[in-house]
Amino acid sequence: MCGTCRAGETCVSNDGVTWRCERPDQPVLLHPAVVCGRSLVQVGLNRTNLEAAGLDATTANLADPRCNAHEERGGMVWYQVERTEGTCGNTLETNGTDAIFSNSLFIYHIHNVSFSRPVSVPFSCAYPLESETSLDVAIKPYLS
Repeated sequence: MCGTCRAGETCVSNDGVTWRCERPDQPVLLHPAVVCGRSLVQVGLNRTNLEAAGLDATTANLADPRCNAHEERGGMVWYQVERTEGTCGNTLETNGTDAIFSNSLFIYHIHNVSFSRPVSVPFSCAYPLESETSLDVAIKPYLS
């Protein structure tokens, strides 16, 4: 999974199952929680940490500025996007073993001063290109 990180990023895992790429220059309090689901990618940030950094969680958007819907749960502000190339600015890369969907969340300052740039929080999800599937029913061959 660590092959998905860009130059200047470090591959990090807290549980050995989910991985994320972090930039050393990004404050620890902005490291997102990323959930790589079957059809959706969700990214969440701690609201208290954002406000402590002077950022307004409710003004964020994905790479496509029209994608700004969010939900607050348990002190986290969550954004989600369909796992489809092009949706909300998603990019898709393959490295031979994984399909990697990437995007960025742009968060604006609480007191948005003219020309102040939003903080960019990039995130990625890697999905194996080979997967095993099973059916709930037996397959019966039919010869004609």
